[in-house]
Amino acid sequence: MSKTKTWMPLYIGDYLADTAGLSTLQHGAYILLMMDIWRNGPAPNNPHRLARIAKMDMATWEGEVWPELSHFFIVNDDGLLDQKRLRAEKNKAEEVSARLAKAAQEREQRKRARRENKKEQPENGPFPADNVSTPVPRPCHDGGTPVAQSQSQSHNPSFQSGLAGADAPHDADNVELTIDTAWRPLVRQVQDVAGYDLARLMPSAADGGEVRQWLADITAKGHSVQGASEIILMAVSGVMERRREQGPPNTLRYFRNAAAEMAEATPTRAAARMEAAYLEYTKVEMRHKRRPKSWTAFQQEWSSVA
Repeated sequence: MSKTKTWMPLYIGDYLADTAGLSTLQHGAYILLMMDIWRNGPAPNNPHRLARIAKMDMATWEGEVWPELSHFFIVNDDGLLDQKRLRAEKNKAEEVSARLAKAAQEREQRKRARRENKKEQPENGPFPADNVSTPVPRPCHDGGTPVAQSQSQSHNPSFQSGLAGADAPHDADNVELTIDTAWRPLVRQVQDVAGYDLARLMPSAADGGEVRQWLADITAKGHSVQGASEIILMAVSGVMERRREQGPPNTLRYFRNAAAEMAEATPTRAAARMEAAYLEYTKVEMRHKRRPKSWTAFQQEWSSVA
């Protein structure tokens, strides 16, 4: 399932300002409609279908709910019901997701090309291949035997600090090395989303360290590196949507709190599976006219089984 279908942004301040006059029932119906449109696209403009999405009978829908919600929605050119702000956010999320997927595909292609080049290099030749680590004596300071340092390491930019060596190969497939592979291109993607002039601006060491720390903090909460990258870009995009007239901030540190808040609000894959299971469970219970257990009780039972 696409990650853009497992969560949607909710700007609490904007939402509460726009819906201050709604009742609890109307709030619930509005949120259910937006979630359905986010996951499945514009909904059929059919009152029976909309009432089912909102989980209520037609009399309640037509008498109490739809008259107060109708002005939040539009009917598009295909005659389907949509929500203008929701559509803009979904398009933005899909654009970011596609950009990250393309970057991941390009990284995989570079790794594959490096593996193929390594296979094609001769095992024995008059000169050592570029990727062969030729030991170079290094002076020792304790009077012992000089320690051999890899020549390829001493001259390979991937072993230097800073922003050089973004495309250096990494053989280990763990979180730390994946972060090391991902954070450098992510800095440029963040700058792009924030509206910086990439042709004139080079990433600073401070900005690079900031983005790398975001990745480390968010993956520590259980998100994948790919998911953490999406969270960061969505957070930056949301901030810039609110300050579009002011332009990009002086440093990427400005987005630190937004990235942390977005990470807290975005469920991990395990949490998303639990939420999907609870939604399915409530549907079954309501279909059989039984009262479903609370979300807290369901969480406790889910955790004990897991």
